[in-house]
Amino acid sequence: MATLIEPLAWEDRLERLTLPPMDKKDQEAFVDSINKQLTSSTETRDEAISKGERQHSVKPALKRAEQMGLIPHWIMALRAYSVALKNLENISRAKKEEHLQKILEGWATVMRYACIAFRDSIEAKGFEIGSLKFKIDLPKELDSRILRLLFLHIPLVVSHWLRRDLGTQKLSLQLKNGGLAKSIPEAFLQTGLYADLKLPEYLIQLRKLFTKSKDSQLFLEVLMVKLQDIYLRLGLDDTEQKAFLDLAADISADLKGLKGPARTAERSRYSESLKRREQVAKLRDGKR
Repeated sequence: MATLIEPLAWEDRLERLTLPPMDKKDQEAFVDSINKQLTSSTETRDEAISKGERQHSVKPALKRAEQMGLIPHWIMALRAYSVALKNLENISRAKKEEHLQKILEGWATVMRYACIAFRDSIEAKGFEIGSLKFKIDLPKELDSRILRLLFLHIPLVVSHWLRRDLGTQKLSLQLKNGGLAKSIPEAFLQTGLYADLKLPEYLIQLRKLFTKSKDSQLFLEVLMVKLQDIYLRLGLDDTEQKAFLDLAADISADLKGLKGPARTAERSRYSESLKRREQVAKLRDGKR
């Protein structure tokens, strides 16, 4: 499967992806720019970033029918591999790390392909994985801000799948090993799982991922979405909250390129915004 996926994109394509400006009037340009950066030649991709042009003829360098026939089976095999590692106990730490590294690489590949398939899924208003059919119910007048949010949630969805199949505290030592991930997508999945399980010093691991992702505009935004999800879904006790909000606020300020008083104001604004969203979520769920 790796041989099939390789011509479509490389890890650095996703890491270096620049999301186009949000233009309400041209949603097609938004999805085309993403597709062009991920699938075209290096020269054409760089031109797309600098000029914002779109090219409808950009296609993955594969026969789609052949590929789509194999992907569902490959994903099922990857899921089975993930579940098997979760339930294995009588193997060495080194062997667990070896298998975990391959699994992270596999799920990062799923993420990459899902990002490449984004344009086709939006145009078809749905997608299929084997016998499963998913419908994307989008309004006729589609704001590109919605498209941006959908795209940013692709890594989050893959992270949720990984947690479901591999989420076990028995892998805490392996998940904490920062030397396993060979790319930012893999590091995001590894650290995201560690944080989802709220393993020891997970905030330190998230801070390390933030530092590693500083040169990737996409993964800074994805990390911010992940932190929002953790904050609203898991909830934090008083000992965790300040450090967590500080990290989320730093990411927001970095994305806006702010320094000095403007940075301080943005950090305060974002922290308060996240706290308000938490209160709304609690009221909605009937919690106090």
